[in-house]
Amino acid sequence: MTNYILKRILQGITMLIIISIISFTLMHMAPGDPSTSYISPKMNASEIQAVKERLGLNEPIYIQYIKWIKKVLQGDLGYSLIDFKPVTQVIKSRLPATVGLMGSSLLLSLLISIPLGLYTGKKKGKTIDNIITTISYIGISIPSFWFGILLIYVFAYKLNLLPSVGMRTLGEPDSILDVIKHGILPCIVLSFSSISIYTRYIRTSTIVQLNANYVRTEEAYGFSKYKIMFKYVLKNVLLPIITILGMSLPNIVTGAFVTETVFGWPGMGRLGVDSIFNYDYPVIMATTMLTATLLIIGNLVADILYGIVDPRIRNMR
Repeated sequence: MTNYILKRILQGITMLIIISIISFTLMHMAPGDPSTSYISPKMNASEIQAVKERLGLNEPIYIQYIKWIKKVLQGDLGYSLIDFKPVTQVIKSRLPATVGLMGSSLLLSLLISIPLGLYTGKKKGKTIDNIITTISYIGISIPSFWFGILLIYVFAYKLNLLPSVGMRTLGEPDSILDVIKHGILPCIVLSFSSISIYTRYIRTSTIVQLNANYVRTEEAYGFSKYKIMFKYVLKNVLLPIITILGMSLPNIVTGAFVTETVFGWPGMGRLGVDSIFNYDYPVIMATTMLTATLLIIGNLVADILYGIVDPRIRNMR
C-alpha cells in the first residue's frame, strides 16, 4: 500500500508539471496582452516597451516558464496584474468562500443521495423509484447555469424569498445567517447534479447487494430487513460512494466555477473567470494549478480510502 501511495504521489507531481507547461503555453498563445493593464494612452512606444520588459513579456515563453516555476517553488505566485496585490493574498481572500460552498454542497449531496439511493434500490420498479429516477436523469442532464438562472427567476425575482447574487447583503452588518441565506441557491445548484449522480450509483449498488447470496442467507436466519440494510448492505454500498466521490470532484470544481459566476459568489471560480477576461496571467496560473492540485489530491484520497475499505484492492496493489 505504501509503494502504491508513493507511486500515485509521483504520478500526481508529474501530472501537475505537465498541466503547468500546457496551461502556461496556451495562456501565452491566447490573443490579448496583460501589459495593456499598465499602458496608458499617453505612453509612447519606448515606455510601452519598458513596461513589457519589466513584466518579462519580451522573453521567450520557456524562459518565462522557468522563471515562473522557480518562484512558485519558493512560494511566490507573483502579483496580480489587476488587483496589484500578491496572488497568494488574492487567493487567500477568495478560498474560504469556495471551500464553504463546495463543502456544504458535498455534505448536502451525501445526506440526500445515500438514503435516497438506498430507498430507490429497495423500491426498484415502484412508482416512487420511477419518479426519483426521472428526476435524477434531469439533474444529470440539466446545465448548471440554466438551473441557476431558473432558481434566481423563481426564488429571487418572482417570490423574493432569497438573494440572487453575492455573499452578503450590502449595507447590512455581516452575519452567518446572511451568508447562509445567500448560499442556499448556489449550494442547491452545485449539489443537484451530484445528488443525481450519487443516487443513481447507490441505487444500482443497492440492487446488486440486495440480490446477493449473503442477503438471502441473513434473511433465512431471520434477521430484520432494517438490520440487513444498514449493517450489511450499506457497508458494501460504501465502495462505489468512495469511488464516485473521487470521480465527481472535477464536476464539483468546474461546477463551482459556473455556479460562482452565475450567482456572483466571490470565490475561486469567480476569481478564475474574472482573471481570464482581464488577462491576469499570474492569477490564471495560480487558480489553474490550485484546481489541478485539489483534483489530484481528491483522487489520491479516494484511491487510498478504496484500499482501506476493501482489503482485496489493497493486496492487489
